[in-house]
Amino acid sequence: MIKMIKLSKYGIGLLNRKISISTQFFLNYLILFFLMIAVTVTTSFFGFSYVEKNIEPDNFDLSALHSSIVEDGIDKACQKYGVSDVSYVEILDSNFRITQQYNSPHSIGYRYPKENMLDLMLSNTPRYKFLNVKEQQSLVLFATSASSSSAKAENVMQVFLKTFTVSLIMVLLIYAKITSSLIISPINKLLQGVKTISAGDYSTRIKFSSKNEFEDLRDAVNQMAQKIENEINLREETEDNRKNLVLYISHDLKTPLTNILGYCEILKNEKDLPPETVDKYLDIIIANARRANSLIQDLFELSRLGTESGTRDFQRLDICEVTREIIINYIDELEQNDMKYDFEIPDQPVECLVNPKQLERAIGNIINNSIKYSGRGTELFIKLKATEDSAFIIVRDTGVGISEDFKGDLFEPFVRGESSRNPKTGGTGLGLAITQKIIENHKGRIILDSSYRKGCKFIIMIPILDGDNL
Repeated sequence: MIKMIKLSKYGIGLLNRKISISTQFFLNYLILFFLMIAVTVTTSFFGFSYVEKNIEPDNFDLSALHSSIVEDGIDKACQKYGVSDVSYVEILDSNFRITQQYNSPHSIGYRYPKENMLDLMLSNTPRYKFLNVKEQQSLVLFATSASSSSAKAENVMQVFLKTFTVSLIMVLLIYAKITSSLIISPINKLLQGVKTISAGDYSTRIKFSSKNEFEDLRDAVNQMAQKIENEINLREETEDNRKNLVLYISHDLKTPLTNILGYCEILKNEKDLPPETVDKYLDIIIANARRANSLIQDLFELSRLGTESGTRDFQRLDICEVTREIIINYIDELEQNDMKYDFEIPDQPVECLVNPKQLERAIGNIINNSIKYSGRGTELFIKLKATEDSAFIIVRDTGVGISEDFKGDLFEPFVRGESSRNPKTGGTGLGLAITQKIIENHKGRIILDSSYRKGCKFIIMIPILDGDNL
């Protein structure tokens, strides 16, 4: 049973194995050769059967024929044994005189010359057969027409050749149809698919089953179409992002610049303003200038992170210690905002390839958002957990959370978890986009846990270095 299972698996493996086109052609020719042999053998078999039936229909036992002649008479006996019209039977006495005959050209009483009969008996001519009946001192002569045998042989050969030719043509046509479909069908589908793709429909995928190079060509064309489709989609997405980016920058810069310009004009035109009013207007101008500058700095940072320069200065460090140092810098601010906090960082080192400044910016953006949007009396939890291949930094709070409308686009530039773009929060809308870029530069991922309902929960995954990685 085990051997049979192994053989079955081996057979399945052979069926699933790819066959090159050259090998396929060789197999086709080899199969065609055996088909021609099979057709030849088959037609020969039926041809010889026909010969046995038609060329030698009178090849029967003369002794049995003679016994039947004695019992039933020569006419009934010859008809019983199927002596053909082109053959005849004669009974000769000891002097070679005909005593009985069936279908013979000689009449009863005809006497063969002794010399001629002896020569005929010794010649072993296939046309004549003899049976010597010693008890009755008689001789049975069976003869057939030579011209008739030749005609029958020629007719049989014609039938044989026609049958062989028709059979061979039919087999060749059927086999050519089957084998050509293995070659022509994939080519036609490839051509149709390439034409569709070249016409601009890059979503088209060529589908057919093949076990040769056509399968590789199909996959290559489909991959090419997929790559072009992805590049077009990416280009369209990039263009949409560029337009939105310009729109958002214009929107976010317009308000502070308008405020700066307006209050500067007031200070210039109004000479008699009280000192406290002047100071108030100057504070507004400075605050708006800082906001515009912060936006420009964040845009520069986001742009820099997308270039090669943003991936430099990475070191092999204990990410647990790096995270502790980041958290320490925010404890005073958390306490000032009356927020409770709890941190769970392992004591054992977990080494990762990190850029400390970038990672501080990434985690700091999340903490700042929690302080800014959660409000007093909320809690902030930061936990670091290491698995076999990744370090997970989990940052969650018990604030108001993020609206479902914003969760899908939260890491896009200029997206805030507010129902409106409120400048009072002081954010530029680029913090989480910068955080995502930084984590991606660390070969990691950041996700928002949408199942968390008590506030916001971010999960950062950064790969851990093993002993061989530097």
